[in-house]
Amino acid sequence: MRTRFAAISERIAHAPMGVALGAVVAGILLADYFSPPLWSVVVGFVVSVGMAVARYGKSFSTIYLFSALSFAGAVSMQLSHDELSLGGEPRLLHLRITSVRNPSPTTRYAQAEILSADGERCHSEVRLICDESVELRGGEEILIKARISGFASGRGHAQSQELAHSQSASSSESQYGKYMARQGIVGQIYLTREMIIERYAFRPKLAERVQAMARQKIHRLELSESVEPIILAMAIGDRGEITTALRRDYVLCGGAHLLAVSGLHVGYLFALINLLLLPLALFRRGQVARALVAIAVIWGYAAMTGLAPSTIRAAVMFSLLQLSLLVASRYNSLNALCFTAMAMLLWRGENIYDAGFQLSVLAVFAIVEWAMPVIRWVAGWHRLELEKRQRLQRHKFRMALRVVFIWAERWLLSSFTISVAASLITIPLASYLFGQFSLWSVVVGPVMVLLAGVVVGVSLLWILMPMVEVNTSPG
Repeated sequence: MRTRFAAISERIAHAPMGVALGAVVAGILLADYFSPPLWSVVVGFVVSVGMAVARYGKSFSTIYLFSALSFAGAVSMQLSHDELSLGGEPRLLHLRITSVRNPSPTTRYAQAEILSADGERCHSEVRLICDESVELRGGEEILIKARISGFASGRGHAQSQELAHSQSASSSESQYGKYMARQGIVGQIYLTREMIIERYAFRPKLAERVQAMARQKIHRLELSESVEPIILAMAIGDRGEITTALRRDYVLCGGAHLLAVSGLHVGYLFALINLLLLPLALFRRGQVARALVAIAVIWGYAAMTGLAPSTIRAAVMFSLLQLSLLVASRYNSLNALCFTAMAMLLWRGENIYDAGFQLSVLAVFAIVEWAMPVIRWVAGWHRLELEKRQRLQRHKFRMALRVVFIWAERWLLSSFTISVAASLITIPLASYLFGQFSLWSVVVGPVMVLLAGVVVGVSLLWILMPMVEVNTSPG
């Protein structure tokens, strides 16, 4: 027992940011549960910081420091809330459409950022349920007069009845509503054409233009109607063509979380790029070059998927992790993960309920703590085998083939190890978010994650590949 406690103490000593992250998370959860006044948590933070400074290097100084971190998390959570009244009279809302989905010919969903409400600036989000007459596109800004309703409110509207029919289970709908509310999405609007007062000039941002170019490149492949929506969703985050039936099939097999670009996708891309660029470590400054190229690819992928908040958070997290890998320390990687997660929570406390943030943290933790030790063991085993072959094998051509075979075997084993680790740690969270648990996810989950990584990698190569136009006309 003492040996186990000693090992835990050593881990904490090498990764103190893990304890700091725990303090911030505790403060956020307590503030969300008890909802104390903002002034009280600010006073608690100031007093804790003062006591930590006054007793620096003395007894209880560490306790005051962690207390200050807990109060800082509480302050972040209190400042994250945007109070918008639900129901009542219709309000004048200036919205910016962030995503549009068409799960069926008669149903259209959209998510929008509320830029202002009755002339007052706002940073919340709202879900739109549109009728057949409303046409929306990502990046568009509209001015509407509508009433925001809660996720648990009555569904008297015709479109609400259609939405309720399109979702499979009322329990999953209730869980989804709670999740959306805690994520900063204040409610939903049943939008008709008559509610739209003005449409502003459409000025797509750089990320939206990059995503549109990527979508055009994928369209040129002329994939089937059942394959192209999956490629668009996994590769560039465009879920507009995902139907309700297709999403239901993925939910039943435990792979619904793969249809939305999240930290899991960025994590697999991070691992894939590092494996592909592994030979750079043989050259001088190769580790630095690998880190710079990997970070550039990660942010290029984030831009290609539209720079969604969850993707940005994942890109920041994996960029810092990539830099920490230059130190080649397992503990520094875990420390970097905890520090990044803590910084994101201090920036916005409600990130703790965001699925992208949760999947990012879990995926990186699984890669660092579970997959990387196995990959290092495989690399050491291959190194010993290669040295043994070099002593016994005199034929250079056969030796070169053996080296290629060992590298391919190592890459496949590493990819599968990462897939298994990421699947095992994300299956419980995905089951909770979607309200269902499938035993098939245990069997096919690692394979689906591995194939999703292949889809992302191949699609990225295709999108970055310059298109060569071949002239087949005679003469």
